Amino acid sequence: MSVDVAQALVALLAALVAGWAGPRVLARLPEPAPDAPLNPDVSDEPVSGEPGLFERAPVVQKVLYADLARRPRLGLVLGLATLVLAAFVSFRVEWSWDLLVALPLVPAGVLLAYVDGQTTYLPTRIIAPMYGVAVVTIVVAALGSGDHDDLLRALIGWAIYGGSFLLFWLVFPGGWGYGDVRLAGVLGLVLGALGWPELYVGLFGGVLLGGIGGLVLTLVNRSFRKRFSYGPFMIAGAFVAIAFGSAITDALGYGSLMR
Repeated sequence: MSVDVAQALVALLAALVAGWAGPRVLARLPEPAPDAPLNPDVSDEPVSGEPGLFERAPVVQKVLYADLARRPRLGLVLGLATLVLAAFVSFRVEWSWDLLVALPLVPAGVLLAYVDGQTTYLPTRIIAPMYGVAVVTIVVAALGSGDHDDLLRALIGWAIYGGSFLLFWLVFPGGWGYGDVRLAGVLGLVLGALGWPELYVGLFGGVLLGGIGGLVLTLVNRSFRKRFSYGPFMIAGAFVAIAFGSAITDALGYGSLMR
Protein backbone atom coordinates (compact mmCIF):
# COMPACT_ATOMS: atom_id res chain seq x y z
CA MET A 1 0.00 0.00 0.00
CA SER A 2 1.72 3.17 -1.19
CA VAL A 3 1.53 6.36 0.84
CA ASP A 4 2.57 9.96 0.33
CA VAL A 5 3.57 12.63 2.82
CA ALA A 6 0.03 13.99 3.05
CA GLN A 7 -1.36 10.57 3.98
CA ALA A 8 1.33 10.11 6.62
CA LEU A 9 0.59 13.52 8.14
CA VAL A 10 -3.14 12.81 8.21
CA ALA A 11 -2.55 9.48 9.99
CA LEU A 12 -0.25 11.04 12.59
CA LEU A 13 -2.61 13.98 13.10
CA ALA A 14 -5.44 11.51 13.69
CA ALA A 15 -3.28 9.76 16.32
CA LEU A 16 -2.57 13.10 18.03
CA VAL A 17 -6.26 14.03 18.12
CA ALA A 18 -7.24 10.57 19.40
CA GLY A 19 -4.74 10.84 22.24
CA TRP A 20 -5.80 14.41 23.04
CA ALA A 21 -9.42 13.23 23.33
CA GLY A 22 -8.49 10.78 26.09
CA PRO A 23 -9.63 12.96 29.03
CA ARG A 24 -13.03 13.48 27.37
CA VAL A 25 -13.41 9.71 27.08
CA LEU A 26 -12.47 9.29 30.75
CA ALA A 27 -14.96 11.92 31.88
CA ARG A 28 -17.82 9.91 30.36
CA LEU A 29 -16.89 6.52 31.80
CA PRO A 30 -19.17 5.01 34.46
CA GLU A 31 -17.38 4.17 37.67
CA PRO A 32 -16.97 0.43 38.33
CA ALA A 33 -18.38 -1.25 41.40
CA PRO A 34 -15.59 -1.46 43.97
CA ASP A 35 -13.97 -4.81 44.60
CA ALA A 36 -13.93 -6.36 48.05
CA PRO A 37 -11.37 -4.44 50.13
CA LEU A 38 -7.94 -6.02 50.11
CA ASN A 39 -7.59 -4.98 53.73
CA PRO A 40 -10.79 -5.15 55.85
CA ASP A 41 -9.60 -2.10 57.76
CA VAL A 42 -9.23 -0.01 54.58
CA SER A 43 -12.18 1.25 52.56
CA ASP A 44 -12.19 0.46 48.84
CA GLU A 45 -14.71 3.18 48.03
CA PRO A 46 -13.76 5.68 45.31
CA VAL A 47 -12.13 8.83 46.58
CA SER A 48 -12.23 12.17 44.88
CA GLY A 49 -9.40 14.60 44.61
CA GLU A 50 -7.06 16.04 42.05
CA PRO A 51 -3.54 14.65 42.56
CA GLY A 52 -0.73 15.61 40.23
CA LEU A 53 -0.56 14.31 36.68
CA PHE A 54 1.70 11.36 37.44
CA GLU A 55 0.92 10.90 41.13
CA ARG A 56 -0.27 7.34 41.63
CA ALA A 57 -3.40 6.61 43.64
CA PRO A 58 -3.22 4.32 46.70
CA VAL A 59 -3.57 0.73 45.57
CA VAL A 60 -6.72 -0.01 47.57
CA GLN A 61 -8.52 3.19 46.63
CA LYS A 62 -10.15 3.99 43.32
CA VAL A 63 -9.59 7.43 41.84
CA LEU A 64 -12.71 8.65 40.09
CA TYR A 65 -12.39 8.72 36.31
CA ALA A 66 -13.88 12.22 36.34
CA ASP A 67 -11.12 13.42 38.66
CA LEU A 68 -8.52 11.66 36.56
CA ALA A 69 -9.87 13.40 33.45
CA ARG A 70 -9.46 16.83 35.10
CA ARG A 71 -5.76 16.48 35.73
CA PRO A 72 -3.85 19.40 34.22
CA ARG A 73 -2.42 19.01 30.71
CA LEU A 74 -3.50 15.37 30.55
CA GLY A 75 -4.84 15.77 27.01
CA LEU A 76 -1.55 17.29 25.87
CA VAL A 77 0.52 14.53 27.48
CA LEU A 78 -1.63 11.72 26.09
CA GLY A 79 -1.75 13.37 22.67
CA LEU A 80 2.02 13.76 22.42
CA ALA A 81 2.62 10.24 23.74
CA THR A 82 0.21 8.85 21.17
CA LEU A 83 1.80 10.87 18.37
CA VAL A 84 5.34 9.71 19.21
CA LEU A 85 4.30 6.07 19.56
CA ALA A 86 2.26 6.18 16.34
CA ALA A 87 5.24 7.65 14.47
CA PHE A 88 7.52 4.94 15.87
CA VAL A 89 5.09 2.14 14.98
CA SER A 90 4.67 3.58 11.49
CA PHE A 91 8.44 3.67 11.04
CA ARG A 92 8.89 0.07 12.18
CA VAL A 93 5.88 -1.47 10.41
CA GLU A 94 6.24 0.76 7.34
CA TRP A 95 3.23 1.76 5.26
CA SER A 96 1.45 -1.49 4.60
CA TRP A 97 -1.90 -3.06 5.39
CA ASP A 98 -0.42 -4.22 8.70
CA LEU A 99 -0.26 -0.60 9.78
CA LEU A 100 -4.04 -0.33 9.46
CA VAL A 101 -4.31 -3.09 12.06
CA ALA A 102 -1.58 -1.80 14.38
CA LEU A 103 -2.24 1.96 14.51
CA PRO A 104 -5.68 1.91 16.22
CA LEU A 105 -4.04 0.11 19.13
CA VAL A 106 -1.84 3.13 19.81
CA PRO A 107 -4.30 5.71 21.26
CA ALA A 108 -6.32 3.03 23.05
CA GLY A 109 -3.17 1.43 24.44
CA VAL A 110 -1.74 4.72 25.70
CA LEU A 111 -5.01 5.64 27.40
CA LEU A 112 -5.49 2.20 28.96
CA ALA A 113 -1.90 2.07 30.21
CA TYR A 114 -2.32 5.45 31.89
CA VAL A 115 -5.71 4.66 33.44
CA ASP A 116 -4.65 1.21 34.67
CA GLY A 117 -1.41 2.61 36.05
CA GLN A 118 -3.34 5.19 38.05
CA THR A 119 -6.37 3.15 39.15
CA THR A 120 -5.56 -0.58 38.66
CA TYR A 121 -8.72 -0.76 36.51
CA LEU A 122 -9.05 -1.44 32.77
CA PRO A 123 -12.40 0.09 31.73
CA THR A 124 -14.62 -2.26 29.73
CA ARG A 125 -16.12 0.76 27.92
CA ILE A 126 -12.71 1.31 26.30
CA ILE A 127 -11.75 -2.32 25.68
CA ALA A 128 -15.07 -3.46 24.20
CA PRO A 129 -14.97 -1.08 21.19
CA MET A 130 -11.38 -2.18 20.56
CA TYR A 131 -12.70 -5.63 19.62
CA GLY A 132 -14.94 -4.13 16.95
CA VAL A 133 -12.17 -1.90 15.58
CA ALA A 134 -9.72 -4.82 15.55
CA VAL A 135 -12.11 -7.13 13.68
CA VAL A 136 -12.98 -4.49 11.06
CA THR A 137 -9.37 -3.46 10.40
CA ILE A 138 -8.17 -7.07 10.27
CA VAL A 139 -10.85 -8.02 7.73
CA VAL A 140 -10.21 -4.91 5.61
CA ALA A 141 -6.45 -5.48 5.71
CA ALA A 142 -6.86 -9.14 4.75
CA LEU A 143 -9.08 -8.22 1.80
CA GLY A 144 -6.74 -5.42 0.74
CA SER A 145 -3.57 -7.50 0.92
CA GLY A 146 -5.15 -10.72 -0.31
CA ASP A 147 -3.52 -12.60 2.58
CA HIS A 148 -6.48 -14.38 4.16
CA ASP A 149 -4.17 -16.32 6.48
CA ASP A 150 -4.19 -13.19 8.64
CA LEU A 151 -7.78 -13.92 9.59
CA LEU A 152 -6.94 -17.41 10.81
CA ARG A 153 -3.90 -16.20 12.73
CA ALA A 154 -6.01 -13.49 14.37
CA LEU A 155 -8.48 -16.10 15.63
CA ILE A 156 -5.66 -18.33 16.85
CA GLY A 157 -4.02 -15.34 18.55
CA TRP A 158 -7.28 -14.48 20.30
CA ALA A 159 -7.63 -18.10 21.47
CA ILE A 160 -4.01 -18.42 22.64
CA TYR A 161 -3.52 -15.03 24.31
CA GLY A 162 -7.04 -14.50 25.59
CA GLY A 163 -7.57 -18.18 26.40
CA SER A 164 -4.38 -18.50 28.42
CA PHE A 165 -5.25 -15.43 30.50
CA LEU A 166 -8.81 -16.67 30.99
CA LEU A 167 -7.53 -20.06 32.16
CA PHE A 168 -5.10 -18.46 34.59
CA TRP A 169 -7.86 -16.16 35.89
CA LEU A 170 -10.15 -19.14 36.50
CA VAL A 171 -7.45 -21.15 38.28
CA PHE A 172 -5.90 -18.25 40.21
CA PRO A 173 -8.61 -15.56 40.52
CA GLY A 174 -6.35 -13.29 42.55
CA GLY A 175 -3.57 -13.26 39.96
CA TRP A 176 -4.97 -11.12 37.15
CA GLY A 177 -8.12 -9.04 36.99
CA TYR A 178 -10.77 -9.81 34.39
CA GLY A 179 -9.89 -6.55 32.66
CA ASP A 180 -6.52 -8.12 31.86
CA VAL A 181 -8.36 -11.09 30.33
CA ARG A 182 -10.44 -8.79 28.11
CA LEU A 183 -7.34 -6.88 27.05
CA ALA A 184 -5.48 -10.12 26.30
CA GLY A 185 -8.16 -11.08 23.78
CA VAL A 186 -7.79 -7.80 21.87
CA LEU A 187 -4.00 -8.02 21.87
CA GLY A 188 -4.21 -11.62 20.67
CA LEU A 189 -6.40 -10.60 17.72
CA VAL A 190 -4.12 -7.76 16.63
CA LEU A 191 -0.80 -9.50 17.19
CA GLY A 192 -2.03 -12.71 15.61
CA ALA A 193 -3.12 -10.84 12.49
CA LEU A 194 0.31 -9.20 12.23
CA GLY A 195 2.23 -12.48 12.39
CA TRP A 196 3.44 -15.39 14.50
CA PRO A 197 6.55 -13.54 15.77
CA GLU A 198 4.41 -10.62 16.93
CA LEU A 199 1.98 -12.94 18.70
CA TYR A 200 4.51 -14.96 20.64
CA VAL A 201 6.82 -12.07 21.47
CA GLY A 202 3.82 -10.02 22.58
CA LEU A 203 2.46 -12.79 24.79
CA PHE A 204 5.69 -13.87 26.44
CA GLY A 205 7.12 -10.36 26.44
CA GLY A 206 4.08 -9.03 28.29
CA VAL A 207 4.30 -11.83 30.87
CA LEU A 208 8.05 -11.30 31.29
CA LEU A 209 7.75 -7.52 31.64
CA GLY A 210 4.84 -7.96 34.06
CA GLY A 211 6.82 -10.41 36.18
CA ILE A 212 9.88 -8.17 36.33
CA GLY A 213 7.80 -5.06 36.87
CA GLY A 214 5.74 -6.71 39.60
CA LEU A 215 8.90 -7.82 41.40
CA VAL A 216 10.38 -4.33 41.24
CA LEU A 217 7.14 -2.74 42.45
CA THR A 218 6.83 -5.12 45.40
CA LEU A 219 10.42 -4.34 46.40
CA VAL A 220 9.64 -0.63 46.28
CA ASN A 221 6.25 -0.84 47.99
CA ARG A 222 4.98 -3.91 49.86
CA SER A 223 1.35 -3.00 49.10
CA PHE A 224 1.91 -4.00 45.48
CA ARG A 225 2.17 -7.64 46.58
CA LYS A 226 -1.61 -7.70 46.74
CA ARG A 227 -2.45 -5.81 43.57
CA PHE A 228 -0.63 -3.89 40.86
CA SER A 229 -1.42 -2.73 37.36
CA TYR A 230 -0.59 -5.46 34.87
CA GLY A 231 -2.14 -3.83 31.79
CA PRO A 232 0.71 -1.39 31.06
CA PHE A 233 3.16 -4.29 30.86
CA MET A 234 0.90 -6.21 28.48
CA ILE A 235 0.57 -3.13 26.28
CA ALA A 236 4.32 -2.47 26.37
CA GLY A 237 4.96 -6.10 25.39
CA ALA A 238 2.55 -5.75 22.47
CA PHE A 239 4.32 -2.70 21.07
CA VAL A 240 7.74 -4.30 21.54
CA ALA A 241 6.41 -7.24 19.53
CA ILE A 242 4.96 -5.00 16.81
CA ALA A 243 8.25 -3.14 16.44
CA PHE A 244 10.79 -5.92 17.02
CA GLY A 245 8.93 -9.25 16.96
CA SER A 246 10.63 -10.67 13.88
CA ALA A 247 14.05 -9.40 14.94
CA ILE A 248 13.68 -10.99 18.38
CA THR A 249 12.59 -14.40 17.06
CA ASP A 250 15.42 -14.30 14.50
CA ALA A 251 17.93 -13.49 17.25
CA LEU A 252 16.61 -16.39 19.34
CA GLY A 253 16.92 -18.75 16.38
CA TYR A 254 13.20 -19.29 15.94
CA GLY A 255 12.68 -17.03 12.96
CA SER A 256 12.37 -19.83 10.42
CA LEU A 257 9.75 -21.58 12.55
CA MET A 258 7.62 -18.43 12.69
CA ARG A 259 7.34 -17.93 8.94
